[in-house]
Amino acid sequence: MQREIVFENADGLVLSRSPIVKSVSRVGSHADCEVVFPGLQPHALTVRASNSGFAVSNRMDAEIRVGGHSVPKGESFNVLDGDRVNIQGLVWMSIQISHVPAVREAEQPESNSPAQIPLPIQSTKEDRNSGFFIERSKSNKQEIEKTNPLLIAIAVGLSIVVAGLFLFQKDGRNTKASDETIALSSLKTEFAKLELSGLLPNDLTFQSLQAATAEVRKGNTAGVRPFFIHLRDTCNLKQDQMERNTPEQKALQLIINYCNANI
Repeated sequence: MQREIVFENADGLVLSRSPIVKSVSRVGSHADCEVVFPGLQPHALTVRASNSGFAVSNRMDAEIRVGGHSVPKGESFNVLDGDRVNIQGLVWMSIQISHVPAVREAEQPESNSPAQIPLPIQSTKEDRNSGFFIERSKSNKQEIEKTNPLLIAIAVGLSIVVAGLFLFQKDGRNTKASDETIALSSLKTEFAKLELSGLLPNDLTFQSLQAATAEVRKGNTAGVRPFFIHLRDTCNLKQDQMERNTPEQKALQLIINYCNANI
């Protein structure tokens, strides 16, 4: 039976599912890992298939917990289907049997080709020769000339209003994207301050924040929510341990505000 690695939050909400396709799978935030999950260290865990289930090796700088026991860096442990592994106190990983209904393929439409749009009826040689189109054009012109000028003015006014709303919405979207870019770029300097002070761990870098922000803009907010929560809580903890109105404290507050806006 096919197994998959499942990540969940504290409430049991599934954040991601990744099938296990190799006997040895690396789990982390780096793109070269077989199972990629944002917010983890580049290579956080190694999962190996064994006769009794799966063996998991902790490659992170911090300990992880499974079944109420802590597993320090460099040690391995065995897990069975459904065992939950607590990582960084915010996200849970488990190995589960993949259940994919066989009828799901049959429920898909047989063809994805677009619906055919009927073509307009073409005029015939006889219609043109009989002057049909000339008479119809004259009739339409007479109807237009009889139309109330007020109705024409209203139609033109509505067209102008709709065009203005479209341009306003487009400009608003561009302005929002620009503001997000400015806010993210301004945090690069704040991260530099905190890195010089040694206030943030190695897994919380400006590059990891950029990657998580890119996922939010793609619509994958749930997938990177644990990362933003972890970063926010770490900054809150550091704030409680320092004096107010220092450059470092202000930098931490800016990062906290950014995380809250993306959760």
